[in-house]
Amino acid sequence: AFISDVGMTGPYDSILGRRKDRVLKYLTSAMPQKFDVAVGDPRMYCLKVAVETTSGKAVSAEQIVIHGKVLTGGNVDSDDFNKKPQYGNRK
Repeated sequence: AFISDVGMTGPYDSILGRRKDRVLKYLTSAMPQKFDVAVGDPRMYCLKVAVETTSGKAVSAEQIVIHGKVLTGGNVDSDDFNKKPQYGNRK
């Protein structure tokens, strides 16, 4: 078995954990922006692999997605909470 990337751990609707609107505004305008941390819909992606002990080969693999609690207060703008979370398959 081989895996190169399990997935993002952090806010799902973000660019590497930062607010999409701020990053995209910088990329499209070249104007300096504060890249605030995104807080909506946090997730952790994991991989569970069953391995045969005699051969060492993988016999099954299962992606696990854990949804976290949405933070409130602190360094958060009101538009962080106006979006409905997009949930995939929960396991």
